[in-house]
Amino acid sequence: MFKHVVWFRLLLPQCLQAQSCATFACTAFTNANIAKSGNFGSLAQLCTTARLVKQLHAVLVISGHSKDVLWSTKLVNLYANNGELSFSRLTFRNMHKKNVFSWNSIISACVKNGFFLEAMEIFSEMLLEAVRPDRFTFPVLLKAAAALLLLRKGRSIHCWVAKLGVDSDVYVASSLINLYGKCGAAWDAHKVFDKMFYRDVGSWNSMISGFCQNGLASEAVVVFEQMIIRNKPLDSITVASILPAIAPLGYLVKGRLIHVYVIKHGLDFDTFVSNALID
Repeated sequence: MFKHVVWFRLLLPQCLQAQSCATFACTAFTNANIAKSGNFGSLAQLCTTARLVKQLHAVLVISGHSKDVLWSTKLVNLYANNGELSFSRLTFRNMHKKNVFSWNSIISACVKNGFFLEAMEIFSEMLLEAVRPDRFTFPVLLKAAAALLLLRKGRSIHCWVAKLGVDSDVYVASSLINLYGKCGAAWDAHKVFDKMFYRDVGSWNSMISGFCQNGLASEAVVVFEQMIIRNKPLDSITVASILPAIAPLGYLVKGRLIHVYVIKHGLDFDTFVSNALID
């Protein structure tokens, strides 16, 4: 009961600042059945600012839905999306029950706001609580490791990926490729790339970029040519990544062919592509 009083006193002023706030609260109460049914979209879509998220939170406390794990998890995400990581943390820590989605949400919230080490600490806590990670846990976690260039930590996460059998997931694999590329382990990235059953354009881009970042221009061109042979569509990231690799190799004809592709598909309006072509 005390926790509810604390949250109520903390959040209620947010509901009294303007007429729009009262309207929001009335809408929320009117749609109480929506909260019960688990259909969060109607209310959550209204929360485009931190103040509105706090208003929604206050309504949930008043209406008794703040204990609901799905609503609490949604609040963690909404606070993070609006730059209120401290409220994301508070909401998460005050949850009576947490599932894997709750843990994924707070990890993602930390990464989204640049708190990479905290994200990895929470992951360790998640494991201590015997919560099994899933395929949605790892891409954000690998993004954190890549941002901090923590290769050893990345390898440890890779072990978990393999252990849980989610290494075939395209987003997990692409995140591993990105991690290894940024941490100077391009050939480890290529091993992951080779084992992929399905590759989207992001996977190809990550591999090309990984080789380029490690001074392996020729290898980047080989991957790019494989992409062309398999009729994979190029996007602005593909072009902006491969052009710097082609330039020092003196592949003028290939550069011109890419330029034709760029014009044909309207990619020449992209700033990064234009700069790469000029260089």
